[in-house]
Amino acid sequence: MTLSPNQQQLYASDAGQQNIRVFDIAPNGSLKKGQVFAQVKDDSLGGLKTDESGKVWIATSAGIQSFAPSGEHLETIAVPEKPGNLNWETVFTVWVISAQTSVYRHVVKASGTRTF
Repeated sequence: MTLSPNQQQLYASDAGQQNIRVFDIAPNGSLKKGQVFAQVKDDSLGGLKTDESGKVWIATSAGIQSFAPSGEHLETIAVPEKPGNLNWETVFTVWVISAQTSVYRHVVKASGTRTF
């Protein structure tokens, strides 16, 4: 799961349905208006993150996939082995990607969301 840059939506991966779902966060913290954000043509969905432009990034067996705020697939970044999770490094322009036997760093042309 991850939050949108404005922290008003929650994204969650649903490996069983091969999609990313998005929910609005109500003022009391409850979730509402859940819907499919994007279909992910992969049966192995891992960690999710967002960047400041609203893109959603997800670790899959194909690599790190990115989706536009509209849900359109933009790119897949290849990783030498199947990634399970990803996180922004402290500079928020570098991915730290955990995989089966290694940890990888990848510089991206994006600025990671600073959500807490």
